[in-house]
Order: sequence, then structure tokens, then C-alpha cells
Amino acid sequence: FQGTSDKGPFERLDSNPGIAEFAKMLLLGATLLPLRLVAAFAIIFSYYIFSMSYVALNPDKKYSRGTLRGLTRFASRSLLFVCGFHRIEVFGEETLREHTMMIVSNHISFWEILYFMSSPCCPAFAFKSDCLKVPLIGGIALKVLQGIRVDRSVVGGGTKAMMSAVQRMKDAESSDEFRPLLVFPEGTTGNGSSILSFRSGSFVPGVTVKPVVINFPFECFSPAYESIYTSVLLFRTLTQFNNRMQVRYLEEYIPSEEEIIDAKLFAENV
Repeated sequence: FQGTSDKGPFERLDSNPGIAEFAKMLLLGATLLPLRLVAAFAIIFSYYIFSMSYVALNPDKKYSRGTLRGLTRFASRSLLFVCGFHRIEVFGEETLREHTMMIVSNHISFWEILYFMSSPCCPAFAFKSDCLKVPLIGGIALKVLQGIRVDRSVVGGGTKAMMSAVQRMKDAESSDEFRPLLVFPEGTTGNGSSILSFRSGSFVPGVTVKPVVINFPFECFSPAYESIYTSVLLFRTLTQFNNRMQVRYLEEYIPSEEEIIDAKLFAENV
């Protein structure tokens, strides 16, 4: 598992591209990039059609996403593969203890979201309201992934969403319906050189959490989304022959009685 850097969390860890890197970008931008874009769109569109059709044909299934887990995992891993993440290095135990309700992870880019969608636990997510307005993605997030809407314009909106998600998990009638909630308690993305302070709102439910650490080792380009335009990030990532991702699962953290009462203390200790 690759270590960290002495740079600040919002600085680019990679260097400006040299002549060789520019030449590679031009070559792969004209050859590999179009193929990857077509394949990625085909995967997303196919997943959208099949998953939304299933939801429409099964409107009475409150937790229909349980049935769609296999399709979600396959589509997500396929999308990562065509984008250059051919092998993902996983350390620790991916499976969760029975009824571990939350996964907490550092947040570096949007690529780790696809990884979690492809993982065995295939968690539910909390989405910002703006994300739900994106075509295709918004429909998938709410209707298929059972996304939790978080309205940051409302005071306490995130905490209310967390409590709603935890209650939904408690109400699940079978193990197939049960899905842990994935949260990124840092509240923003960093470059992976360090872990930012966790926001206490993510820990208000006071339930057992599974900490996960994400890292993106690189040679030429870091796919971190800390201070870079989305278009540049996508172009540079998709014009790499291979992208690496490392995932380390830590032991479940069971809060004490004091931590259940004090969410700030809980966040600091995790």
C-alpha cells in the first residue's frame, strides 16, 4: 500500500507533463480515448435501460436495488476496466460483519465511487441535490441505487439524510434488501496525501462503521480531484495506459456509549 506525500492535501502530487507525456496524450487521445468513451457510454446507457426497466416493472419492491446488485457490480467494474483501472489492489476483508450499517472512506476522486458500487457490499450512497439533476446519473442514483438526497442548503440536511438511511436499513426485511451506507466524512476531495478531519454529522447515528482507505498510486498522472477541472481529469485519466487503485479495509469500529452520545468524539477517534 503506497505511502503518502509531504505536500498539502489540496496540492497536485503529479508534475507538469513533459514532452514524452504530451506525445503519449496526443497518441492515445486520437486512438484509445475514442474507444474508451464509446465503451463507457455503452455500459452506462445499457445499465440505465436495464435497471430503470426493472424498477418500472417492479414498483412494489421497496428495496428493488437488492435484486439489481449483480448488474450494478458488473457494470461498475466493467466501466472501471475500460477506463484503465484493470486491476484494483484490495487489502483487508471486503465483507462486512452482520448489519454493519456504515462504511466511512476518504475521498480522492469519483473513481472510488465506482469501486464501491462494484464491491461485494455494494452500498447505498448519499448524493448532493445537484448530482441528482445530472441526466441518466440522477435517475440511477435515486431509483436504482436508493440514493439518499442531501440538501446542503438546509441546516442539518445531511444529518437528517443519515438518520433516514439508518432507519431504512433497520427496516430492511431480508439480507438481500440490507445495504450499508457509504459516507465520505471529509466532506470534500483531497489528493490522498493525508486524511482530512471528519465532519461529526456523519457519525450522529452512532452505529458501527467500517473504515476504508483509498489510494491512487501513479507514475505520470494522479486521478485525484482536488484542484483540477473535470474535463482535464477525465482526459488525462483516459489517456493513461493503466491506472492504479488501492483499497485498504480496516477493522470495524464499534462506538462506545460516550461516542454514541458525542458524534464529534466518535469522528475524531475513527
